Amino acid sequence: MDKNNLAAEVSPYLLQHKDNPVAWQAWGENPFKLAAEANRPIFLSIGYSTCYWCHVMEQESFEDKEVAQYLNDNFVSIKVDREERPDVDNYYMDAVIALTGQGGWPMSVLLTPDRKPFWAGTYLTKPQFMLLLQRITELWTNNREAIFDSSEKISQALLDKKYELDGDLDLYQLLELGIEDLRESFDFQFGGFGSAPKFPPSQQLTLLMNEFQRSGECVLQEMAEKTLDRMCRGGIYDQIGGGFSRYSTDQKWLVPHFEKMLYDNALMGECYLTGYKLTQEEGYRTIVEEIISYLRRELLTPQGAFISAEDAGEVGKEGEYYLWSYEELKAELKEQELAQVEEIFGVSNEGNFEGKNILTLSDGVELGFRAEEEFNKLSSRMLKLRQKREHPSRDAKVLSAWNGLTVSFLVKAGSILERQDYVELACKTLSFLREELFSDQKLAISYCSDETRGDGCVDDYAFVIRAAIDLFQVTQDRAWLDWAIKLQEIQDLLLWDNQNGGYFFSQASDLPAQKKVIFDGAMPAGNSVSLRNLQYLFAITGEQNYSKRKAELLEFMAPYIDKAPAGITSALQALQIEITGIVQVVLIAEPAAPICKEVKEALRNSKVSNYIFLEYSPSDTENRLLPARGKEQIKASPTIFVCKNNSCKTPVNSVSGMLEQLRKV
Repeated sequence: MDKNNLAAEVSPYLLQHKDNPVAWQAWGENPFKLAAEANRPIFLSIGYSTCYWCHVMEQESFEDKEVAQYLNDNFVSIKVDREERPDVDNYYMDAVIALTGQGGWPMSVLLTPDRKPFWAGTYLTKPQFMLLLQRITELWTNNREAIFDSSEKISQALLDKKYELDGDLDLYQLLELGIEDLRESFDFQFGGFGSAPKFPPSQQLTLLMNEFQRSGECVLQEMAEKTLDRMCRGGIYDQIGGGFSRYSTDQKWLVPHFEKMLYDNALMGECYLTGYKLTQEEGYRTIVEEIISYLRRELLTPQGAFISAEDAGEVGKEGEYYLWSYEELKAELKEQELAQVEEIFGVSNEGNFEGKNILTLSDGVELGFRAEEEFNKLSSRMLKLRQKREHPSRDAKVLSAWNGLTVSFLVKAGSILERQDYVELACKTLSFLREELFSDQKLAISYCSDETRGDGCVDDYAFVIRAAIDLFQVTQDRAWLDWAIKLQEIQDLLLWDNQNGGYFFSQASDLPAQKKVIFDGAMPAGNSVSLRNLQYLFAITGEQNYSKRKAELLEFMAPYIDKAPAGITSALQALQIEITGIVQVVLIAEPAAPICKEVKEALRNSKVSNYIFLEYSPSDTENRLLPARGKEQIKASPTIFVCKNNSCKTPVNSVSGMLEQLRKV
């Protein structure tokens, strides 16, 4: 137990710790067996490679020989990459939150040999950590019964709570409760919700914009636009390189925690895309294009998949890559360029952060200016200067769930912005997931160094299914729909709770209990996205098994939505779909006919937010996904069906006729 065993791992985070004097073990059966045989408690440390405070704790404690010796003599130490084992992270994070009231990384948890937690926290300084270890060692020696008693109580508290809906299921009431909660917590001065720290509120903004389209309540659009505008002007957005940082440490979106995550940028990119479609604000379109440029430049692999993240910089140098001193700018830029930087980005000799400058977009500069040549020329010049610096480290893992979110973003951006290159990239990315992370009828969690790790969790299945449905919609390639259907079958088989309903987060055979994630975190909850997937699969195929499972999932989730609607806004988006329904538009026409392009353009510019589009050649009589009542009505090419709830209106043969029927449904 005095040997560090991480050298054989592929996770960048675990490999960062392979030379620590701590005798780290990877998660698995062996360390728990060792702990039971040696009669020792377990120290579990969970983090990820771009986590700044994980690096700090490593330098202060895990590279320290005194700490390492104490751990090696008295504990079995396990190191976990939260992105490689999100189910392990999720289970023990619940313990951290239950015991401390808040979560975060690095996560530090003490376990009995049967994997049950009896103490949980996050970052600890070396003195705090050593004091904790010494006290636990003393307690383990002299009063072990108290530890096991505590672990049993905590484990019982971590079991999923069951809630009952008070009264009948009222979708409108649940939706209104969530919207009202968001109104109450909204920051009308700076946008976003609550005070510092502020995280990118992608699901809340999407809900607000969708609800404005449904209800016409103008304040909801104002809330969304306020947040979108303030965020992309602030330091949380990389003004010259594109992309959002993980969160803002202040209320004004000025000072970010400088790490950049793939999922944040996929989700926020989709928000700005929705904002662009809603308002036609060119600045929003430019933000979408800048985010995709960032993803391509910094996170895209040669195989077409996206790696997971960039860190904030070395310990003690957090954010240095992104900061500018006035002296540096004065030395590097021409006088005219410096004047432009002062005017556009608000830089000054005093700076806006510890004597240096975080670039922000000045209030006097129109957001649409980002699309102009003058801005592009200046930002390119600044970016080239910055690229001379040592770049923050990247985490090279390819994660199924995060790439699924990115594919959905790229597909929708390609469709709305008419960028075929975005759609082609989405095809390449999803093809990589299908070829490299899907085998033996299972989806893997991660891919790194030509190896896959982990059996897919609900997020992996839900986000990839969503991506496949979205890609099918734009390309009309039936292979993507078939894969979505196959993945849904596997998700139902492996993760559905036949007794109580809902999807388990994972199969969790090596955790004390299976758990379900209901509420949104940094990403939308997998159960909510699954609800949306089932809605669309039913609308596309008309298969009743999807309708049945959708109803079961909604019944399971309703009490949780009722309890804390603002914490599950991704589910509220599914409620919006359930209320408004999904419109089906089916076009029967020759592939090269002009009407094909005209119908797609009309749909793209319409105010119909939830629709599916199916396109067929007149000769395609097999596998036609068309509501049964419409099949016998095909009399000519082109023919357009507008349907809802699998009931079709009288077929028409013009775009104007289609638009008229869309207005009625």
